[in-house]
Amino acid sequence: MTASANTQRPPRPAIQPAWLSAALLALLAAAAVTGVMAFNAAVYDVRLPLDEAKQGGFGDWVTGGQTKVSRDGVVLTSAPHQTGSLWNRQANLMSSWQAQFKFSVKGSRSAGDHGFAFWYSAEPGRAGPVFGNRDQFKGLAVIFDSRDDDNNHNNPSVAAHLYDGSKTFSHSDDGIADQLAGCVADYRNRPEPVSARVTYKRSAKKLDVYLDMANRGRFQRCISVTDVDLPKNYYFGFSANTVNTDDSHRILGLKIIDQSTGTADDRTGPDAATLARQEQDRQQQQQQQQQQQ
Repeated sequence: MTASANTQRPPRPAIQPAWLSAALLALLAAAAVTGVMAFNAAVYDVRLPLDEAKQGGFGDWVTGGQTKVSRDGVVLTSAPHQTGSLWNRQANLMSSWQAQFKFSVKGSRSAGDHGFAFWYSAEPGRAGPVFGNRDQFKGLAVIFDSRDDDNNHNNPSVAAHLYDGSKTFSHSDDGIADQLAGCVADYRNRPEPVSARVTYKRSAKKLDVYLDMANRGRFQRCISVTDVDLPKNYYFGFSANTVNTDDSHRILGLKIIDQSTGTADDRTGPDAATLARQEQDRQQQQQQQQQQQ
């Protein structure tokens, strides 16, 4: 799999992770015979409140690492040297889709740690060094990178990466050399949760990422890139890791919409440059307020 629309790949074999139940496999087999299978995108949703007693997972979601399930969200990490993940058991059946999720990243230090990622991956549930997931992954990662490893003062940032299973992620330059596109977005230590919207349109091979930094329903464009080839039957997930800080990475809800039905929200807002200017203005206002105190 590559980002080129001109490269042809042979069909990949169906993935049957170990945690697919016998009942589910029987259902899939029956659907193959009849040619009919009911589909409900709600199986991919994370709806609050959650049941704190279900620490190994809930619904069609499985947790990993140090992930904790709380009533008001999924806590991927909350202390130094932690890795956490949240993966859906069900392979995606939609050719075009939109994932809208709310999150919070907070820590006691001014500088952030690694960060977290939203995944659409061929191989779910494998922990590793790339924001809590395995390296040399196959699929899409939208990475929320809080740490300025290359010292270019361009973090926190959001970037989209499309890997084919052979590439190694480079933390030293924040993965910039291999990213499809990205933007600077100060999502860390904000008073309100931040919302993100990831949209993929199969017909146009187009990926868009929007952010609502103030949690007011006003999304601003961060990423827009074409020639992105994402097949069905990959898995949605989140992962995060920390090294030296106590950054808390929380997923506060997720809704997946089948965009082929035309029900997904395509409203756009200002582009990444506008988003960056607004963040710079906000930081300057905070500095002025601190100086006045």
